[in-house]
Amino acid sequence: PLRRASGNKVLKLNLRAIAIGIIDSLKSEENINKSILEFYLDIRTLIKDNYSFDVGSGLRAGHAKTFYESHTLNELLPFIKVDTKSEDIIRTIHSTKGTEFENTLVHFETINEFRNYIIDGSNHIDLEADDCRIYYVGCSRAMSHLFINIPEASQTDIETIENMNMAYEMV
Repeated sequence: PLRRASGNKVLKLNLRAIAIGIIDSLKSEENINKSILEFYLDIRTLIKDNYSFDVGSGLRAGHAKTFYESHTLNELLPFIKVDTKSEDIIRTIHSTKGTEFENTLVHFETINEFRNYIIDGSNHIDLEADDCRIYYVGCSRAMSHLFINIPEASQTDIETIENMNMAYEMV
């Protein structure tokens, strides 16, 4: 998700241009042997310079940074799907509307997104922004199990999750 550095709204046209730029960068021979971390940091800088947006985190430490440093983009590419078809089992949230799956995984980029759209979702419904609706679609596709991935959780978050009778595992 993009955070507004200037406080201005993020135009959906800019979001699409950024997505196309990332996909084009993934195809570039110049990037194929870069570590995932190097590619990620390059993309963050490019977006900041060209669109004045901050994307993601700096990945200063932790398991994600270690993984990103030790694997190349070339190793990751076989697992990335750019477009999805109705028979695909791995899809983007946008392509799942109207479907159901036995198990579903929804990834939250930040703990604040999880807090805003899951724990306190009814207070963050905004008719102008569709983030809450997008996460609703993603989370409502599971018939048996919904898996939610969040980057971190405080003790208060864990207690809230327990009070909601949600099973969880810290990895």
